[in-house]
Formats: sequence, structure tokens, C-alpha cells
Amino acid sequence: TSYSHKNAILYLIVPIAALIVGICFMIFYSGYKASGEANFIVMLAHTDTPFALFCGGLFALIITLLFSLNTIESKKYGEIFWYGAKSMFGAILILSLAWAIGPVIKEHIQTGIYLASVAKDMISAEYLIFMPVFLFFISAFIAFCTGTSWGTFAIMLPIGMEITIQTGAAESSMFLALSAILSGAVYGDHTSPISDTTILSAVGAGCSVQSHFITQFPYATISAVCAAISFVVVSYFQSTILAFSMGLLLLIGVFYMLKIRYEGDLVKDKNLNENMQRF
Repeated sequence: TSYSHKNAILYLIVPIAALIVGICFMIFYSGYKASGEANFIVMLAHTDTPFALFCGGLFALIITLLFSLNTIESKKYGEIFWYGAKSMFGAILILSLAWAIGPVIKEHIQTGIYLASVAKDMISAEYLIFMPVFLFFISAFIAFCTGTSWGTFAIMLPIGMEITIQTGAAESSMFLALSAILSGAVYGDHTSPISDTTILSAVGAGCSVQSHFITQFPYATISAVCAAISFVVVSYFQSTILAFSMGLLLLIGVFYMLKIRYEGDLVKDKNLNENMQRF
């Protein structure tokens, strides 16, 4: 074969670049075809995302096949395709089950709408100043239960904006509420065991979904707690700089403490190994 270690990196970069280019092109093309307008926002609003992902993946597959003709023997393609299909079967099965239960939780049972309405009724007037942090936790909980951040956006954005407008808050408070909803939903989706993000990340890392969930949850929660405290600070003191500074200092402090604990554990293990070698 003409394979060379000098151009080995190209066999990684080219398929990924083809995937990105194919998906981006089809996102805007499908949006333009549906809307008939060459406007960036309008095309994104009318795009067919599943179709764009399928076409982008197909385009990347074709480019990869063409790019590998000189490096892979033709009789090995069947073996490679079968190996890839087997490695992805578990992820496809789990995703199918997660996508099956997702609409039941979101649309039929309407868990997210119920939780949002209950939270809206329970928040009293004297605590409206802390509305952003409430919206953060509510969005995180809904996204965690439903496994979707975009579904949480659709549920919580109208409710959050309505509450903010009804309280007569300033325009800056509306942006703050919007930020709280978006960040809380992303955190809940990132840590949800039924989210496609968690499932595909676990498959890519070569571990079980449970292992990936357990290992990522503490670190994501540390960031979420720091963000929640920052939302409390900005709500009470009305200072964005102070809130960002507080969140950054908390993150640095927490990870510095974790670093000290990790180094202490290493010293203990080293001493234990030395003592065992003596005996």
C-alpha cells in the first residue's frame, strides 16, 4: 500500500472535515429549500436537522471510502463494516429505547410542563429577585428527567420570559433569566443517563453508560453549583462582574482543594507501597 506515517493524520482529519462540511451545507441548504430565503436566521429556523445529519454522515462515509482506496484491501471492507456495525449496535439500541421513552415523558405525561407549572405557583413574590437561580434549577431538573436540552428550552423559555415580564423586571433581568434557563438545561442534559449526549459519549469512550454517568456527574455538578451561586450573586447585587469573579474563584478554589487531596492520596499510596515492600 501507499500508506505512510507522514500523512497518517490526514486519514483522521479528512473524514471529520467532510462530516462537518456536509452537515453544515445540508443544514443551510434544507433551510433555504424550505423557506426560499437566503437569510441566515430564516434558513436555520426552517432547516431539517435529521436529514442534514444523515446526508452529512453519508457524504463523510463516501469521502472516507474514496480516500482509503489506496490503503485498504477491497476484501477487508466487509470486515471493517461488520466491526463498525457491531461496535455501534449497543449505542443504537440504547438510543432507540431512550428516544422511545423520551416522548412519553415529555409529550404524553408532560412531566416538564407539570414541573414548570408547579414551580411557577410555588415561587412567592418576595423571592422573585432570585428568579434566575430558580429557573436554573428547574431547567436542570426537567432536562435531567427528560434527557433533552432543546425540549427544556421549548418548555421553560416561554414560562421564564412570562414570569420575568409579569414582575416588571428590566431588560437585563430578561437576559439573565434566559441565561439561567439555557445553562440549567444544558447541565441537566449533559448529566442525564437517558440523554443521547451521555449515551454517545459513553460509546465513544468505550465504557458503560452507568460508568460514564457516575464519573462525569460530580465534575459537571461542581460547575453547576458554582454557576448557581453566581446567579444568586448577580440577582442580589446586580453586578455581572462580581458574579463572574465569584464563580471563577469558587472553581479555582474547589479544584485546588481537589488537587491537594489527590496529591495527598498519592503520598499515602506511595508510603503504603514502601511499607509493604519492607515486609
